[in-house]
Amino acid sequence: MTKAAAELSVNPNTVVYRLRRIHALTRRDPLQVDDLLLLSLGLRLYDSGAAELS
Repeated sequence: MTKAAAELSVNPNTVVYRLRRIHALTRRDPLQVDDLLLLSLGLRLYDSGAAELS
């Protein structure tokens, strides 16, 4: 968490809060590999505009 916080220039508590918020909104745990993969793929689809097609 400390390394991620340094990369984002935020407090480590902010990183923890954001991960919890992602979990609350998506019901996916970004600390679990399978859920992280689904979140990552979802963001890539959204960024590519493919989400607008359905």
